Amino acid sequence: MDLQANVWRISRSLEQEESRRAATLSTFPSDIHFSSPLADLMPISSPLRIRASTSKTSQPLIHRRWKGRSAYWTAEKLKTSPKYPLSKELYQKVGYGLGKGVSLARSGYTKGRMYFTRPQIVSPDLCDDVLSYTGPTLEKHKGCDILDLNPGAGLWSSKIHEYLQPRTHLLVEPSPDLYSQFLQPLLDQPGSTYKMLAQDPCEYDLLHSVLDEYFPRQKQQAASGSPLRELNTSLLITGSLLWEPMLPGLGFTSMSRQMIAHYNQWAWKRKWVHAFGPVRMLLWLQNDEFKAVLPKTIPAISKYDFFLRRVSNIKEVVTPPHEERSVKGSSTAISRNPTYELESLVKALKRGEENGFELPGHRRDNVHGFVSDVMRISEGTGIINATQTSILLKEAEKSGRSTLGLLPENTRTVYQWDGVLEKNPDYFVDYKKMEQMRLSNLKTTSKRVTAEGKVVTRARASANSEEQKKINREPLVNMGENIYLLECKILGMVDGKEKEIALEELKKQTGKFEQDLKSCDVASITIIDTEIDDRICLRHSDKVRRLLWDDRPFEPLVMQPEEVWPANRITLADIEPLPIPEHMEEERPDEFDDFVHGIFASNYVLPLPQALERLEHGASELIDMVPALRDPTKGGRLNMDFFRVRMLTPEMVEGLVQAFRDWPFRPPAANQPRYFQLKTERVAAPRSKYQ
Repeated sequence: MDLQANVWRISRSLEQEESRRAATLSTFPSDIHFSSPLADLMPISSPLRIRASTSKTSQPLIHRRWKGRSAYWTAEKLKTSPKYPLSKELYQKVGYGLGKGVSLARSGYTKGRMYFTRPQIVSPDLCDDVLSYTGPTLEKHKGCDILDLNPGAGLWSSKIHEYLQPRTHLLVEPSPDLYSQFLQPLLDQPGSTYKMLAQDPCEYDLLHSVLDEYFPRQKQQAASGSPLRELNTSLLITGSLLWEPMLPGLGFTSMSRQMIAHYNQWAWKRKWVHAFGPVRMLLWLQNDEFKAVLPKTIPAISKYDFFLRRVSNIKEVVTPPHEERSVKGSSTAISRNPTYELESLVKALKRGEENGFELPGHRRDNVHGFVSDVMRISEGTGIINATQTSILLKEAEKSGRSTLGLLPENTRTVYQWDGVLEKNPDYFVDYKKMEQMRLSNLKTTSKRVTAEGKVVTRARASANSEEQKKINREPLVNMGENIYLLECKILGMVDGKEKEIALEELKKQTGKFEQDLKSCDVASITIIDTEIDDRICLRHSDKVRRLLWDDRPFEPLVMQPEEVWPANRITLADIEPLPIPEHMEEERPDEFDDFVHGIFASNYVLPLPQALERLEHGASELIDMVPALRDPTKGGRLNMDFFRVRMLTPEMVEGLVQAFRDWPFRPPAANQPRYFQLKTERVAAPRSKYQ
């Protein structure tokens, strides 16, 4: 890193009160309406159509420009890697038309079309490492049928085919003309079990017929009486849901998230390929889109991930390396406290080793290098405090070890300069200024520093202030965690004098905690609440479906952006639908989804009683009708004023839905579908300027 250049960057950051100067170029306005005939599965009707381009011309992507903006696809973005010859082949073959299978025309805003590329995996080593790392979990699928979506260049398809030796491998490719030179050799192999379907996976209607036509053995299996609740290991879905820029969905921020939501919903409803039992899915996604699928910190929890958590087990097999840490005010300001990120990492690596998953050295990131330090400092527990974390990361950055993703960039730069100044304390001394003062007979008792030195000094003060705030908040976080543990202890006690003493102690601790919180500003209180919830999820939520990331059975492999062309940060998601419990066979899933929409729309950081009152007047009474809310083994606690909406589990919401169904004060209007969705939309609807 060029430290001199970073001085100027810090100066700009301090002046503008933001650390990131480069903002990502927006790809298109949010009010665009485009789409595809996605059948009755869409929440609303739309004239949406995703269609193949009929243009016969093939102009370079870098020539396509938005009105008033520079081209999205630049030569730098389309750069190939000499390490991966496939990237050059792709550029030569489809670099002048890649993405034309999914294009969007909008008159009045753009000139021509905006092309959406489908990034392709070009690294054989990445595929081999995935299959080697997760091989034991794939053994049960050997000889199965494979439904392969958007195979593109076919590298991943050929690798997983070679490993599993499927009896049928259906390639669903929307642009066979672009990728025929890569896919046709697979079809022409002697005794090939590959089959090709020239179809767009986004067009759901046409995919519903694939079982009948291409997988007849699945019907035979169903006829044999296999239990439909168990995972159907004779079928596997894999493929790529990668589009660049992000392809918008209908009712979802992206097509990838929309498809994952529908695939999981069909598993719960036993539709599509899940008709003969839930089917495992191995899907490649952009990392930015995967963040909503598997949140890695409490503030990232949403109703979208809540639904997925209820119906599926989701694991991250491949992840990109850490990037610059997001900061307050940025569009992606959801970063976990490095103390808890390191703690979660240590536990995941240990869990992986116990399960037989040894993370290869060449598939590790900079953060993995801190595991031994954490274990040493914590004496084997993996738990360190804020002060220890601050010292560890500061000394690491000063010595040249990267803390990318763990510390904000300004803080990293300050610590790097501190390392330089330890070796050369006079680096920023302004000798020219001091000489001028000497010649002018001006006496000074201190050294004068350059303008760059002053910038670093101000940045150091800011960085030290932020680190000190973390340390100052920790006693309150400790207090909040201790209150939770005492509540859990009380819930397990029988009535008697010992319980009365414990309740009195709880009252005392709670009073002090609330009193100390009053001296904090709103931002600090929000952070304290988040860190308390983070600790509960990380340390005290065994077998509770809350933050699945902290329960990951292994640490994901780290890929490099150049292993994909065009270069991209991608993730491999392993999604395994859960069996449907017998008592939910006749449940109305729409009722559950509607309640989740309402409770999360009421503000998921609110205490549960307050959120329920916002949802429906008097609905806080429902809490006493749901035993799981006060069962510590199921994630519950005693004081619901400290229980925030984001800490709800699927089991708790199921209980609340049933309680609302049986509630004597349930409004008659609640019998209509989408009651809470319509209610929250009315409340949130913007007023016209004429109203």
